[in-house]
Amino acid sequence: MHKNAPGKAKRPSTLQAVYLPLKRLGDLKWAVLLRLAATVLRLAGSRDRARRLRRNAALMWKGRIGLVGPSRMMKFANGGVLPRGLITDARLAEQMNLELDAAALDKRYAARFGPVRDLGLFLRGAWNGLIASEKTSAAHSTHFNLFGVIVNNSDTPSIIHTIEAIVKSHPNTVGQMVTQMGDSRADSEFTEPAHVCFVNANNFNLALEQKPYREILRRSDLVLPDGIGIKMALRLAGSRLRKNLNGTDLFPHVAEMMARNDWPLFLLGAEPAILERACRKIAREFPTLRVAGSQDGFFKPEDEAALAARINASGAYAVVVGMGTPRQELWFGRNAARLHVPLVLTMGGLLDFLGEKNRRAPVWMRQAGLEWLFRLLQEPGRMWKRYVIGNPVFLWRVWGWTKSRRNLSGR
Repeated sequence: MHKNAPGKAKRPSTLQAVYLPLKRLGDLKWAVLLRLAATVLRLAGSRDRARRLRRNAALMWKGRIGLVGPSRMMKFANGGVLPRGLITDARLAEQMNLELDAAALDKRYAARFGPVRDLGLFLRGAWNGLIASEKTSAAHSTHFNLFGVIVNNSDTPSIIHTIEAIVKSHPNTVGQMVTQMGDSRADSEFTEPAHVCFVNANNFNLALEQKPYREILRRSDLVLPDGIGIKMALRLAGSRLRKNLNGTDLFPHVAEMMARNDWPLFLLGAEPAILERACRKIAREFPTLRVAGSQDGFFKPEDEAALAARINASGAYAVVVGMGTPRQELWFGRNAARLHVPLVLTMGGLLDFLGEKNRRAPVWMRQAGLEWLFRLLQEPGRMWKRYVIGNPVFLWRVWGWTKSRRNLSGR
């Protein structure tokens, strides 16, 4: 279906049917205000912005768009219509670089719209306008450098394609295929796995204080950006973030890619009961994905060699590690030379989310860049220092680092 084709929605409730004429009346008032604003902008010399506002005002007056609404027109089962909005759930998700299904967001809006929801959507749109607006002239590079760590700045399909290419071309992939055929290979014939990791504001604060962790990040094959802190850091540096690529959102795409290639996966981390629940959920949601083995995160340092041998014997092509930062990266650093797998992904709290120990923030909080606040409210004793102190410290460090680089370059 074309992305601009009307969507279908169930018959509106009685309260929604009463609210629709009031919503239309409000849109007429906003059309007048937009027209007045366009006149002011034209007199101030901002002709392009004035032209856009006049066009939107005309469409709103005709009922073809509304101030808030779905990202495309929705047709109700009783024949009524809900016009697309200027402020939409899909647009807010895009502003915060989130990978969310626009069609699903539109259906949810059509099922739940009302005065309270519309007011909330309007306020979130105003909030995003303050924190997520970016200069159109800002650079949109495929990589960026923060404190000597090269971070990838691509969208999800590009990242999955890159990860797939890494596994296919890695020398250990051939080794795993030979091993599965019954032939043994010496440890010396295997090389270190490729490493994919994620960084947010807290990760960089830790990396700047812990040299071993910082060096692992710098040597990683693929470092992916996660969180509003990275987005704001890029704004300070004069660049833009394409997508927020946290492990929880990326894992389903990784799992589908692994299943498509028939590459087994090994899961490492979390508490035993949580890990078991996570394995069951993965089996339900990705029935064709082979999980070669699993191990909870409560093992002793002296058990690491035996664990690496067990991972190697499992025939896994990738290990997903969810033991928290920086423990998971330091584990990889100590054991990379022992591992025969082509790929290791360190994905933080992924297994705790899959095992339902922790809950994701509601969509509206993620759209507003407030997932950190949800985590803070969940675990105030553990998270207050990370977010209340750590985020401002990170942005201060980014500002100082960016300023020093500009001074060195003479700009």
